[in-house]
Amino acid sequence: MSARSIYTATLFLFILVNGASQNVRFVIKKEKLSAAKFITDIAPGLWDNMILPEKDRSELDYLKKATYAETFIYSSNYNTLVNYISVEIVAICSSKKVNAFALNDKLTEAQRNILSKADVGTDIIIKVKFKHKGRARYMANNEIIEGYLPVNVVPYTEAEFLNGTKQVEDYLSEKIFKIKDPNRKQPPIIKFTISEEGKVINAKITQTSNSPKTDKILLEATTNMPKWKPAKNSKGVTVKQEFCIQLGGGC
Repeated sequence: MSARSIYTATLFLFILVNGASQNVRFVIKKEKLSAAKFITDIAPGLWDNMILPEKDRSELDYLKKATYAETFIYSSNYNTLVNYISVEIVAICSSKKVNAFALNDKLTEAQRNILSKADVGTDIIIKVKFKHKGRARYMANNEIIEGYLPVNVVPYTEAEFLNGTKQVEDYLSEKIFKIKDPNRKQPPIIKFTISEEGKVINAKITQTSNSPKTDKILLEATTNMPKWKPAKNSKGVTVKQEFCIQLGGGC
């Protein structure tokens, strides 16, 4: 995760071809990441969006609504519901992984050091092990629960379509949502880079759909995508930004 002259960030967009929904991944700018002191500084919506087993997610949401609803303006108030066992910060960049542990939601010096060295494009994963305080209070089974949330470090100003979100929606609807291919066996994944000039470059299928037809349509649609407004670093210099699109769901 050493300094680089050209920054590359990865943003994953999970798109349902039936047009139902889009799952947006959490991101943080490098400048804010370096100033983080608590895990909720990395992801303010950590507890509301943490990936948990379904039963534990439902119970945590129920306790929040039933008991402490008025106090949950800030995610840090989840501390009234849980006892931390451990908090692990994992940073992954160019297949290299570093991690460090804490005993609660306050970042340790080792964790802050990892975050301060994280370049644009680094994947940060917050892994939390905890117990419900309520279960212990009512002598219920108080097993350890594990949850996590991935966060990606992005440029100071991210790349975007020149004509805004509506153009993105129209383009994807026309070129991708209408793909009908019964031979597709799995969701294809395509990766591409928006250059300093706002052009799509280096487009490639990283996971095939097992259908040459679908893969070809997706690659052509991405390669011929309209021009973007390029990403910029904090000094206003245009930089590359990498995107990864997974085409999933029913067809």
